[in-house]
Amino acid sequence: MSNNYQIHEYLPNTERHYIAKGNALQEEGMYKEAVAEYQQAIALDPNNGDVHFNLGNALKELDMEDEAIAEYQKAIRLNPNDADAHFNLGNIFRENCLWQEAIQEFRAASQANPKSCDAYINLALVLANSKQLEEAMRVYKKAIKLCPSSFNAHYNLAKLLESGPRRNEAISLYKKAINLQASSIDLSDAHHFLGLALQSSDRLDEAVKEYKNALELNPASYEAHINLGTALHDLGLLDAAIEEYLEGANLVPGSVYLRSDLAQAYDNIASAFIDKGMIEEAEEYKGLAKKIRQDNS
Repeated sequence: MSNNYQIHEYLPNTERHYIAKGNALQEEGMYKEAVAEYQQAIALDPNNGDVHFNLGNALKELDMEDEAIAEYQKAIRLNPNDADAHFNLGNIFRENCLWQEAIQEFRAASQANPKSCDAYINLALVLANSKQLEEAMRVYKKAIKLCPSSFNAHYNLAKLLESGPRRNEAISLYKKAINLQASSIDLSDAHHFLGLALQSSDRLDEAVKEYKNALELNPASYEAHINLGTALHDLGLLDAAIEEYLEGANLVPGSVYLRSDLAQAYDNIASAFIDKGMIEEAEEYKGLAKKIRQDNS
């Protein structure tokens, strides 16, 4: 937050007093009240870019995105090199899938602050979302060079590489990401996607290990259970595969958008039962999968 003024240092009803009060209110989570103070400051000096930036932040917290965009844009007009304003504006565009607008703002943020890892990572993310994959990879590599301890840069680049001919590079990047500090959910996802890359490379024993690592960190990941089941199935460990398929199916959330995942889990269970010669049980799960697909059509 810019303009870190202390309220008691300034006379009442002055610009700096309103700024200090707005900052204090925003730090307390009182965003509506902070907006009123920043607006008082702007009435006294409409050309203070920092106040427009702070007002944009408070409006964003109130989910008033159009108004926040307008304030960030005013801050940028007054200070074109305000990296934070470009970055926050880029995030609003990213959250609304406005990829080209987000690219423009994150690119400007990285130019204004070439040492900002987050600006490069978010730029690469929106480049990838707009299918500019080669440039996204280059930007992720720049982020890794700048911030070699960045989990997100390694992890996101690995996800871009995992499905193509550079899968081995993705595997290496996932392993590096796992060795970096991150939340347990982030690490679970990294182990999970490393497992997928290993499984795609027919390194099934290694994939099983990574799926199990993922589940130790996040036992509620239905996808990790199901994918562990497929790896065990490919290894011929049918009973263990069925157990994982069932566990994954039980964990699939009730959202209609995930019903196809549940149907696939039931298909996997049916396939494992067929491989065990248990046709009656297979038919039961095939019927469940069919019913889900019919209900969704």
